[in-house]
Amino acid sequence: MLKLSKQLLSILILVTVVFVGLGIGKVSAASLTRAIVAGADDGYQSNESLSIFNSSNTYGLTGEDDPGNSTYSYNGWFRFTNITIPQGAIISNATLTLRTTTNTFGAGTNYSMLYGVAEDNHVAPTNTGTWQSDHALHTTGVAWNFTQIDAWDSVLTSPNFAAAIQPIINRAGWVSGNAIGIHWDENMADQDMSQGWVTWNSSTYIEPQLSITYTVPQCQDGSDNDGDGATDLADPGCSGSSDDSEISQCQDGSDNDGDGVTDLADPGCSSSSDNTENTATTQCQDGLDNDNDQATDLSDFSCSGATDNDETNPKAQCQDGVDNADPEDTLFDFGSDLGCSSKQDNDEGNTVQCNDGIDNADPEDSLIDYPADPGCSGTYDNDEYNIPPGSSGWLISSTFDTGFSNGVKINAILWQGTLGGGSPNYVRFQIASSNCTNGASNAPTCSSGGWGIPVEGDGAFIGSDGTASTYYSPSDANVSYVIPTDQHNNKRYFRYKVELYKNAALSSPEVEDVVINWSP
Repeated sequence: MLKLSKQLLSILILVTVVFVGLGIGKVSAASLTRAIVAGADDGYQSNESLSIFNSSNTYGLTGEDDPGNSTYSYNGWFRFTNITIPQGAIISNATLTLRTTTNTFGAGTNYSMLYGVAEDNHVAPTNTGTWQSDHALHTTGVAWNFTQIDAWDSVLTSPNFAAAIQPIINRAGWVSGNAIGIHWDENMADQDMSQGWVTWNSSTYIEPQLSITYTVPQCQDGSDNDGDGATDLADPGCSGSSDDSEISQCQDGSDNDGDGVTDLADPGCSSSSDNTENTATTQCQDGLDNDNDQATDLSDFSCSGATDNDETNPKAQCQDGVDNADPEDTLFDFGSDLGCSSKQDNDEGNTVQCNDGIDNADPEDSLIDYPADPGCSGTYDNDEYNIPPGSSGWLISSTFDTGFSNGVKINAILWQGTLGGGSPNYVRFQIASSNCTNGASNAPTCSSGGWGIPVEGDGAFIGSDGTASTYYSPSDANVSYVIPTDQHNNKRYFRYKVELYKNAALSSPEVEDVVINWSP
């Protein structure tokens, strides 16, 4: 090959542009090939006392020499100019193509690494010192292991080392048209082997070449990829020049703010070019519990849809302040009426045993509902059970609200009434506390657990040792029992569970009132 022809080849720019359909727009992919254009832009260096730096030889070496001396290694380097790739482009493939020489020595597998030099516009090294400075700026390395070729003009092509080129293209100071530096280093144990390769200085064979395939991100490709009339950084769907999607939230087909409506149907979208679905201020999609009923947005009974701007009305039966016809039990709303499972419950009329017109298994005593059945404390009582001789029964209270947002300390409990026939009859208690009206254990969300559901922690009924297996046991009526556990401290809401035991030969205990002492 004549030198003149080689120089013409060296400045050849090969760019192929492919357009691939993507929705209503397109994305451009391009490939670029560059060759070494000057003798000072490639060469090799030896690490042995930095004794060899050669940029004028017709061949280079990459490998080792002098077995037993790991410091005697050869490393190639290259500078490729006019890399017309825009900053932030996505590098999908990068390969280095070389021609072999018979300066190769040794045989077998040559273990090497390819690196990029992390500079905005690489300047070729002129001596071992500048080579070493460049070497300190290496990007991520990619292994290149190949079988050595001891012949002239065989093609040697590297694996894809895009991972070493991408950090250079991503640099803040990178500009299309800058130069890229590449180091090709040996990476093996002590061996007497090195691959010879043709440099620019050879007038007979083709010099090293770099080929790169890349994609220009949509937000700098000059196209209106999403058809909204705006291009690149003028498109609100673009967060920066490296953004590869011009499509905004209000045209992407996704419910980005989780309010159940998508794109232009979302009140947060002013147009298809709007890049946020969640700027609407309706109460039913603002992420707030506007009426403090422990439900937000579309999970709130009062919200009919994302465009609803009133999270307050209409109210569910279990938070409307009315004793709905269930039948009338003088109780209303969640925390008081046993028909309510939460504030979002719209049916306060769940039937309980003491107003269902049935003699429930308590055991059967031919008595029905309140006040006929002594097992019923009121029409809201859901347990018609009577304590049979020689056994026990229990009752759980409604929820008490201390009114203190930071909670209280429960100090003591006592009961008023009579033990009936006396010992071994007993009356004993457990207490459950929480910062949620439903007894949940994860305030303020209040969605996990509930009164009596956990076996420990908030909402659990516990006794003197803090577990469900013990009780607070006053010795008799009107005897105060000091609460020894601290699990109830700093809790706003609580319930108590009272258990009565009657010996078969004695009359039953009767509890007329329960007094719980607490302090802020």
